[in-house]
Amino acid sequence: MLRFTNCCLVAIGVLGLAATDAGAQRLLSLEGVELRGTARIVEYGAGVCNVIEGSETAAEYERKRANHGQPLDIWQVDVAVYNGSERWLDHVAARYQVEAAWPPCTNWSEPPAGRYPALEWAGAAGHIQESGRNVVAPRETLSATHFIIVFHEDEPPRFENWTMQYELGEVPAGPVNEAGNAGRTSAGRRAGTADPAAVRESLRPQSTPEPRVPEGPICTGRASSEGCWAEISNHPGCYLWNPAPREGFSATWSGECSAGFAEGLGEIGWQWSDSSSIESGLLQGGHREGFRVVNWSNGRRSEGPYVDGEPHGTWTEYYEGHDDNLVRAVGPWVNGELHGTWVYHYADGRRGGGPYVNGKRHGTWTFFREDGRRSEGPYVNGAPHGDWTESYDDGARGEGPYENGVPEGTWTYYYEAGRADGLVRETGPFVDGERSGTWTRFIDYTERGGLRGRAVGPYVNDERHGTWIYYDASGDQIGRQQFENGKPVGGFDDPLARSPGL
Repeated sequence: MLRFTNCCLVAIGVLGLAATDAGAQRLLSLEGVELRGTARIVEYGAGVCNVIEGSETAAEYERKRANHGQPLDIWQVDVAVYNGSERWLDHVAARYQVEAAWPPCTNWSEPPAGRYPALEWAGAAGHIQESGRNVVAPRETLSATHFIIVFHEDEPPRFENWTMQYELGEVPAGPVNEAGNAGRTSAGRRAGTADPAAVRESLRPQSTPEPRVPEGPICTGRASSEGCWAEISNHPGCYLWNPAPREGFSATWSGECSAGFAEGLGEIGWQWSDSSSIESGLLQGGHREGFRVVNWSNGRRSEGPYVDGEPHGTWTEYYEGHDDNLVRAVGPWVNGELHGTWVYHYADGRRGGGPYVNGKRHGTWTFFREDGRRSEGPYVNGAPHGDWTESYDDGARGEGPYENGVPEGTWTYYYEAGRADGLVRETGPFVDGERSGTWTRFIDYTERGGLRGRAVGPYVNDERHGTWIYYDASGDQIGRQQFENGKPVGGFDDPLARSPGL
């Protein structure tokens, strides 16, 4: 008896990204013969989307550019013909089509060669076929496997079209055992790629089945610049890697443990004296792997990929308390270090940032301060060093050098545009980050016809301290004022000396 069935545009179900196995879905079932399909994520953040301006039209680049650096996941799709009848099958043929969105990228990085038998994009199509008499025993399975790259924010792969044909054969002469063998040595045969269970096993570190103490330092609860193995409070004897332990931390784990290490998908709960976080993603042998999401107790969120236990790829940080996922910063990690250009998004729409090199700021950076000031200048090996500019929207600005992270040398500040025509307001030296030595302040006598006076005197420990002498626009001395720790001592009656800018 020949059976033929065609079905189209029926999905196997929407799979959440937290699900590692959706379970077998019966696409067709006739007389105990079933066509089954499953889809599961096997690796988060296995690749990174690249969007290259010079390789796209202007319209396509604008459409895609937000995807640059975003993660790509690997989905495993299994299709199987299961003989649940009590008879042999003859001439089995099943065809299927799996749809997935083409990643919205110019190109993308891929996992290391050999990790998967083959990778496919925008879905897959295939068939399972055996011809002849008595080709599939009762309770035997024929199957095929595909590995599909899917953009992290896109829908999971879905079954679009499938058909199955078979012919029921004779009843086996002998009993069929629990494994489904009826004169065969195997209960299942693959019509596609390598066994997916073996592939999944190859993705995780090999370990003995018995719990063991990890090699390497064990965390003691003290802060350290070196990583260590943290024992999980709700899984005694089970460990995960803590790359930067803080004083008095503790860790919980919602997933499973294998051979003494946290394993599989789950959530790490980090607790410190002043904050906490929930970190979702995959652990392999206690190490982070693939795409992760970290939610902090202050409402801030960050997400991005790990590779070989270290942050690697583009990460995104979000402001706290914003339901619209307002981006705070975007930039790359390379082998566990900040490396490359980071862009910081300010709440008022302005953008700043600059490059990291091997974990340190190095190169020209731009910041916007809470008082509206824009600061721009070079970092060298993690510290401001060189000539910096600070400016305000009204045109006021300051210019001067930094040395090893602090202002050092002569700085000059200018009035805002429209007042004293943007002329110098004050100038003098910084020493070890503080005003120190003789400074000159230029007084804006706008109400006296645009004439400019000046005051000259010493700073000590960033405060006016000592005798300041005042001059009129002609250079004639008009008075003195004594200061102690920034406060005037005694009187000074010249009204010009109290003009704005003094």
